[in-house]
Amino acid sequence: MDPITHGLTGALIGKALFERSQRNRGAQQAASLPGHSEAGDSGRVAVWVCVAAAMFPDVDVFFEPFVQREMATIELHRGVTHSLVCLPLFVAALATLTWWWARWRAKRVPLGLKPPEPQSQSARSEPCPPGSVAAEQGRRSLKAAPQKAVPLRGKIVLHTSGSLSHAVLAPLRAAGAAIGAMHPMQTFGLGARTRLAGVVFGLDGDARALRVARRMVRSLGGIPVNVQPQRKVIYHLAGAFAAPHLLAVLETGVRILMQAGYSRRQATHALCFMAQQNIANLERYGARRAWTGPLPRGDWGTVAKHLDALRRFPPEYRQAYVALARLAARTLARNPREMLHDLDRLGKRR
Repeated sequence: MDPITHGLTGALIGKALFERSQRNRGAQQAASLPGHSEAGDSGRVAVWVCVAAAMFPDVDVFFEPFVQREMATIELHRGVTHSLVCLPLFVAALATLTWWWARWRAKRVPLGLKPPEPQSQSARSEPCPPGSVAAEQGRRSLKAAPQKAVPLRGKIVLHTSGSLSHAVLAPLRAAGAAIGAMHPMQTFGLGARTRLAGVVFGLDGDARALRVARRMVRSLGGIPVNVQPQRKVIYHLAGAFAAPHLLAVLETGVRILMQAGYSRRQATHALCFMAQQNIANLERYGARRAWTGPLPRGDWGTVAKHLDALRRFPPEYRQAYVALARLAARTLARNPREMLHDLDRLGKRR
């Protein structure tokens, strides 16, 4: 085959075996992906590498002009360049070129903007909460950004804040950019290998920015969902019950279980395993059918013993227990008013 046919064959192999699998990998269950996936970009790289690999042995065509014999084409083609001797050399050369190309692409700065100043390790590790002083200063600095930055006409600018809408980028829209927000509803612990496969992303913004954001989310294996800008705070509030508040509840349980003689490792494993099963039951059966414990059974004697035992712990533990019991009565009980009344009577006796 001629080099062009070789290249087309490599492209088809790359499309069939790598690009689609890279895109689909992000949509698999989180357990199958230990880290977040840049599936769209890696799939395209795989296709180009397959094209180069298919055409690489034909580099002998570049030697023909330097050989003055009439039979040079026949002698050189399919010679040493198509042998097992050159195979490891070609593999090493192609891998080096691919590595160099990937590093070069990673170092490019989009939108023609200057890269950020180097930060210390502590600065990189500390997040910037939306309501913090640093975040407020960043929002104010956007007002002057269009005068200092390059023209943004035709560019897409996205932020990833969960509680702020795309409106905070309005000064950049005035400079010609399409603006939007894409927030992953996921927790990012310090040093954790966070998965983005299957994560829901809340999107809002201009139509052109939303189209780009949807493609980005799908390439990561995420699920794009539009959020009305005026409801971003409520959207972000819901996540607080699934991540930071849930973490505080589990840590409280771990510390209580350690008082029963468990090591921290044993207590963490026991309660995390229990919580995972509870979440699985929620997904499979719904909240009301997944609800177990003394409250749905009406076992007020056990609830009273819990309240008595909590007096040996910091007061916030008992307050949280009562607040969570009332929350469960409000959201899960078939007769919330009756259960709340029973909790009030029990609290007065305790």
